[in-house]
Amino acid sequence: MKGKQILSKQTIVFALSSILLFSVPFFVNESLNSKIKNNNVLNGGANTCFTRVSQTFTALMISDFSSQYLNKDFVNTTGECFNQLNKTFDQSYGASFSEAKKSLNKLISDLHWFHEKTDRLAKMASDGAITLSTSSNILNKFTSLEADKINFLDAIDKKNASYAAYKNLSVGLAFAGFCMLMVFVGLNIKDQYQENEFLYGVNELSKELLTDTNKNAAKIDRLVEHMANKLEIPYFYELLSQYQADFIDANMPTHRGHAADMEAKVIEDRSMEKVSEKPAPKAEVTEFGKIINVLMDRLNNKAFTHGIIFDTDLGENFNVKGSSESIEQLIFTLINQGIESSLKHNAGRRVRIRSKALGGIAYFKMSVSNHLFNPDELEALNHGDSEKLANNMNLMLINEIANDLNVGVSFKNKVNDSEFTGSEIEIVFNRIMEDVDQAASKKVSVFKGKKSDIQRMFSEI
Repeated sequence: MKGKQILSKQTIVFALSSILLFSVPFFVNESLNSKIKNNNVLNGGANTCFTRVSQTFTALMISDFSSQYLNKDFVNTTGECFNQLNKTFDQSYGASFSEAKKSLNKLISDLHWFHEKTDRLAKMASDGAITLSTSSNILNKFTSLEADKINFLDAIDKKNASYAAYKNLSVGLAFAGFCMLMVFVGLNIKDQYQENEFLYGVNELSKELLTDTNKNAAKIDRLVEHMANKLEIPYFYELLSQYQADFIDANMPTHRGHAADMEAKVIEDRSMEKVSEKPAPKAEVTEFGKIINVLMDRLNNKAFTHGIIFDTDLGENFNVKGSSESIEQLIFTLINQGIESSLKHNAGRRVRIRSKALGGIAYFKMSVSNHLFNPDELEALNHGDSEKLANNMNLMLINEIANDLNVGVSFKNKVNDSEFTGSEIEIVFNRIMEDVDQAASKKVSVFKGKKSDIQRMFSEI
């Protein structure tokens, strides 16, 4: 019976271990879900607040000085948005998450300078004191702010990835605990079933032996053997076997009950119709990279024939707002103007082409070496007076198409070491931002409102 006691204790330990493995991960998983949810709130809040910064920057670069995004109340609310983001972060982590906290503090600190600089540039540009272009320092500051935001979101995503790994581990432990629990239950059911089967067999065999007179002694001996093994009393059986050694000449058949396994299969075969909804009308979007590649292929031969070098640095592909046909005609006319301007010179025939996406805008810049706009052309171009450009159809088309597309365009002569080195035409498009994925694809909604609205937004994310 000592063996029975040891087995019972082992069974209890096994049962308790399986229950712990099965139940504890659920509590851990709940805590991890809460932390991931808080991180998603921080992620959504950072994207929402920075979208407001991008709106202010875009309004400045396209010279929309009457835009509400340059309004002081809107700028102040953006600052309140980041302050609320900082409070939410401190409530979740305090100073324990230094990597993300460092990026967030730098972002909030630099944002004050960015807003002051934006306000000054907007006033100067609206008064005609300056002409905004992609060479302004404000672009570097916006790029720096965007990098700080990305660093903050990357830190949050890393934290979420570690939480997700722990969740997977907890799920694995819970599954292991569940399997152990099922094994424990199954073994108990099996033991109970076998015990009942054994007792049933003993009872049935005993009834048979009451009427059997042929091999009574052998069958009784086999029955006693089974009983001794079951009760773990081998010496009792040896004692009896000494008196019945002459009768052990055959094996007693055991009567075992057989349980039939039943399986039920339920096959579901349902066909569901997909209801297609008519999409809401959207602003026309143009894939800029596709257009520029086609145009460069078309114009490369012309440039090569006339000994013109294309110096290109085209950024990543991006989408801009506007008709594809109009934008293609605008860029084609622009590059063609660059080629024709270069043909007026016998040396240094070089057309420099650049494009890049910055936040809510994207620019396309073309510089022509050794070519200058005359004062009348600059006056007509920068004031949108197409009538004075009748002698240059390319410039007239560029001016008119840019006005139709409502994009910013500037013309200037480039200066290097107090000498004019060439001309430059720059076009600033409204960029269509694409949704990003991260963790796992979130949509960023633009939220405009007062401080109380921002606080309510954070509580409802």
